[in-house]
Amino acid sequence: MKESSLKLFPIYFFIFTVPISVCTIVLPNFEYLTIFASFIMMAIFYRRQTYIDSYFRNVLLFFYAPILVSTLYTCLKLGFKNDAYYYQYVTDFIPGRIIHLVMFIFIFNYIHCYIFENKNDVNALNKLLYSYLYGIIIILGIFGIWQIVSNATGIWCPQFETRGALYFATDLGIKRITSIADEPSYLVPFLIDGILISMFFKKKFFSILLSIVLLASLSFGAYVEAFFLSLTYILLIPAMKKTKIIASLIGVTIMMIIIFPEILDFVVSIISSREELQSGFEMDDTSRTAMIVYPIKILFEGNFMDILLGNGPASFKYLEISDPKCLFGTSNNILVDLFYEGGLLAIVMLITLFVLIWKSFSKFKGGGADIIIIKLFLIHILLSSQYRADYASERFVVLLILVECLFLIKCESEQRKEEYQ
Repeated sequence: MKESSLKLFPIYFFIFTVPISVCTIVLPNFEYLTIFASFIMMAIFYRRQTYIDSYFRNVLLFFYAPILVSTLYTCLKLGFKNDAYYYQYVTDFIPGRIIHLVMFIFIFNYIHCYIFENKNDVNALNKLLYSYLYGIIIILGIFGIWQIVSNATGIWCPQFETRGALYFATDLGIKRITSIADEPSYLVPFLIDGILISMFFKKKFFSILLSIVLLASLSFGAYVEAFFLSLTYILLIPAMKKTKIIASLIGVTIMMIIIFPEILDFVVSIISSREELQSGFEMDDTSRTAMIVYPIKILFEGNFMDILLGNGPASFKYLEISDPKCLFGTSNNILVDLFYEGGLLAIVMLITLFVLIWKSFSKFKGGGADIIIIKLFLIHILLSSQYRADYASERFVVLLILVECLFLIKCESEQRKEEYQ
């Protein structure tokens, strides 16, 4: 195998295996093995050359730098904070987070160098997107379809203990599809990643396959996000196409209600099961909403520097072990997690990064299908982050990589149009 092919293998391996990160119940420790293996392989082939363009600089400055600042601040606090729980948190979790952060920055740099060297090669950029898409389909999608067919027909399917029986599904006697992911809310962001990439490549079969698994996940967050993404898509497309799609959706909805009248009862059951939608609801009434409000409340009870720089990476673990009222290790919301762990600085920087990315795509004129899908992809990252806080995971690294690929693919497409005109 040529050296160039060997240098590419860790890139494809890392991107392809990212979906394993949400399969820690079925595949314990595989996430760490794939990250470490990717890092070692990339370190072997690294040639000490870094291309610092505006995108790379923005990601380092607006995403990784605030996390590093918060880490340093956490270590400094250890010198004057007389708290055994805090010492336990720092010694148990900070070293692991620092190692992860260093590896992720190195991996991002390694893949960015390859992208920069091939920024005019659409085929090379497409392969990175396909690598992620195939990882989602093979690791999560196919087994999800198998589970659906098994539930419908009774054919044999391996049974894994995941958190698929949570919430309203148990009361309704319904099996939620989780594939081999830990739970539906971990699964569906990947499914929507795959659906949008499939739409970008006009792969309808893959879009349908992943959409079926998405529907069967019975994830309320996924349904809400899918609704907003669909609505945004309809708003962005041309008027003639918009009319056809709206008419088609109305027709399909009426047909489904006629054929399966119990769908209405099912929808009502889903909505009524959400305590958040019931009258008189308070944010402390459910653990899911309480874990959004409580960390913010605790943070504002601290000093100004804590509010500005946060309590440190993985500091939800400190809250969990030190506060009997806290029964969770994450808020499942990126803004809350990042605010508590990285402070106001991290939140402002992250928002700034996405504003800059959005502005870079807004320069493309016209409302072509490709730019609409790209904008939906950016919106999806923000929406899915409201019910899945994975900013410190390999998925977020890959999403930043794929956004760069999509931008360069669109740039090349625009350049070709100008040459033909």
